Amino acid sequence: MPGKRPIFSNTREREPSLPDKEQSEKAIKNWLSANVKVGAIVAIRRRQNGMFQYERGIVLSVRPRNFNVGAQHRDGTYSEAGTTFDYAGRHWRDRGCGTQIVIPTDAVLSACDDCDFGAAFLH
Repeated sequence: MPGKRPIFSNTREREPSLPDKEQSEKAIKNWLSANVKVGAIVAIRRRQNGMFQYERGIVLSVRPRNFNVGAQHRDGTYSEAGTTFDYAGRHWRDRGCGTQIVIPTDAVLSACDDCDFGAAFLH
């Protein structure tokens, strides 16, 4: 309807203070190129309806153009199958889905803990 504002906005002003806000796409690419190997810990960021969720993951397999990541379970183990990402940290099959890899800094890993293994979102 004309004159109505959307409920959710994609502007950075409305986003919560994100622990990865200083990470550029170039920095993520460089970090992934240097650090992705089987067994490496990464952080998965999901965006849904303007809310964010962080989850620890482990690199399961590495290929020339992409790599596979399994999410951590509550018992500390990791999924044996997972999601495929490119070396820019984007979801391999659906680049606009809101799921991406970010650099697992201390702040990001703390956000992973706050999100309770993918059961909660940051507001």
